[in-house]
Amino acid sequence: MNHNRKRLLLLSFVLILFLALFYSKDLIQKNMTPKTVTLFSLTNENSSQFLLTGESLSQKLIKNGSKWFVEKEGKQFTADPEKVSNLIQTLNGLTEGTIVSKNKNKHADFGIGTEIVVVKTPERERTLYLGKPYGSSARYARMDKQEEVFVGDNLQSILINSDFRDLKTHALDDDSSLQSMEIDMNGVKTQLTKSKDEWSMGNKKTKSGTVSYYINDLKNLTATDIVEANTKVTDTNPALTIRLKTQKQENTIDFVKYDDKSYAMKSSSYPWLFLIPEVNVASLQKQEKDFLE
Repeated sequence: MNHNRKRLLLLSFVLILFLALFYSKDLIQKNMTPKTVTLFSLTNENSSQFLLTGESLSQKLIKNGSKWFVEKEGKQFTADPEKVSNLIQTLNGLTEGTIVSKNKNKHADFGIGTEIVVVKTPERERTLYLGKPYGSSARYARMDKQEEVFVGDNLQSILINSDFRDLKTHALDDDSSLQSMEIDMNGVKTQLTKSKDEWSMGNKKTKSGTVSYYINDLKNLTATDIVEANTKVTDTNPALTIRLKTQKQENTIDFVKYDDKSYAMKSSSYPWLFLIPEVNVASLQKQEKDFLE
């Protein structure tokens, strides 16, 4: 009996010792594991300005109220919300990953400083120096005045040399309230009217899908550049005019020849000229026969 009791006590002691060692090891590992510290904690609210310096383009992003704008030559253009969101998201996920060098004399070897991101918040200003690509998505980088060069994940997704202005023309954002369209090609007019969910031209039905494709082209119409409204164009007479009527308003869009490869788009709802590739305007130059069955 005493022998069994001693055996039970011994097993209990061994079990307690094993559990103590197991949890101690887990605690030690947690304490020894380096903490991952993010370099930025940005939101759309606490971010106030970005300065993006690339090899071919420098841009200043400023916030006015809750909206972002690109400041260029003293004028403000609406910024592309997706690009700004991606910039903030990428910076928020940035940590000092693998340190590859602590020697400032080797910064040039990693291409550090070829592109620069300056982030301003009400509290502070920080500078991120970008270098050569690393792998498929990362880049070498350096923060502020630190000498360490580290590998920053997903930094290739920040397209600094890409125009951050919103180049979508917004000729038609929501077609649910669209009632009619008039396409005027040098005086030849095509009138399309919607009744319930069907489009027609007078008493003629349109070919299935043709109007939907046309509307989709309008919704996705994107410019290559935005210029002043008084910019000189090749021809002042519109080669194409589109009049859109919704339940609340009417919008007239003119396309005039800008140069050999593009048209300038004038919209009654926008104070600038959008430069549209000729091939994209050609897809909008439709007549009645293009919509008929």
